[in-house]
Amino acid sequence: MALAYCESRGDARVQRRSKWIGSIGGDIHLTDWGNAAKRFHSETRQEFRQARTSWNESLGDFRYGGREEILGIKVKSIWCVQLVSLTTMLILSVVDPLFETTIEFAFSTPKQLVLHVGWPRAIVIVTTIVVALASLITLLTATLGRRPHSQNTRSVRSLLAITAMVALWCSLAIHHDVIAWQAKRIRFACRVDELESIVAPLRVDWPTTDGELPTIGPYMAYPFGRPTTLVLLHSPRLASETVYVSVVERGSDGSIKLQLAGVDGGDWAEWHPPQGRPQSFVGGLLDAHELQAVCSIGSGWYLVRYQLT
Repeated sequence: MALAYCESRGDARVQRRSKWIGSIGGDIHLTDWGNAAKRFHSETRQEFRQARTSWNESLGDFRYGGREEILGIKVKSIWCVQLVSLTTMLILSVVDPLFETTIEFAFSTPKQLVLHVGWPRAIVIVTTIVVALASLITLLTATLGRRPHSQNTRSVRSLLAITAMVALWCSLAIHHDVIAWQAKRIRFACRVDELESIVAPLRVDWPTTDGELPTIGPYMAYPFGRPTTLVLLHSPRLASETVYVSVVERGSDGSIKLQLAGVDGGDWAEWHPPQGRPQSFVGGLLDAHELQAVCSIGSGWYLVRYQLT
């Protein structure tokens, strides 16, 4: 295409030179001929620059093989889809209490995924992942599949942009648990007053037998004689109704631990006296808990994650 373009330009220049010679005629002075040659040379160089500029622009309109569309879809639209997918996943990691569970079972069987998180979450997560992968592969294939002569500054910028997008996705995949954990910390920092209302009476008067309290309802105390664990028979819900307390543990240092259950549960909320910190422990039901993660949520309260051993 480029060769044919240049040949057509060369033929045009030959015809124009012949026209110049014919128009000049027989007897001419050497000065007139020199001026004509200079003018011809100047016009030819200017046209060549214009042709070269037009050719480069036609090759690099969007730096995807000279195309503004890929498979009938505008490249800008594909970039928008990619950014929206990344933003959606980031928002879900912050606001969805079951995000970690959803990611854990996202690549398992559909039955397992739906069983743990339900259809709505499963559809949103799987659709977002599929759309993100499809758009990213499309952009990457279009960038790497260009012809060699179409490589230029803008194509390098496109490749750098795709590399940055891949890096963002990798960062989210690697650190999604940290993001979800910090988001949960913020949610429970707003629930300290509710947690305090449950624990305050127990700090003053810890039960020694089975019974019932206004703040926690009926309970069973273990072990018998000097109980350190209260198993709640009617678990009190917090105001959000997405989390409730199922077990209360009392430490040897006077700390009180609340085992959380529900959609936003799975961890422990613990109050510790000054200088106290969460640590691994064995509960009143002889279940060993190994400390995995801890973060402060204010007023002596901590959000803690254990692993049963």
